[in-house]
Amino acid sequence: MRVSWYKERRFAVLSLWDGSTCTSTFRLPVEDAAELSQLLVGFLGDAIRDAPPPSHQPRPTWIDRLRQRFRPALADVIHLVERRH
Repeated sequence: MRVSWYKERRFAVLSLWDGSTCTSTFRLPVEDAAELSQLLVGFLGDAIRDAPPPSHQPRPTWIDRLRQRFRPALADVIHLVERRH
């Protein structure tokens, strides 16, 4: 979704997109924007309350992220440190 705000005309234009194709647009009067905002905040609050607790996995180190980025998709990776044992 993309939003363009037209302050002087007191409305926003909401555009719905599917990839690079705009599938629908509509004008949202400023008076209705507050109601839409309250609705979205309510949904987000419900989603946060109902969400499972986050897992406490450690954040990958920069070297792990680099390995993952350049690792061939189907290759087995053997770390040199593990191989010495």
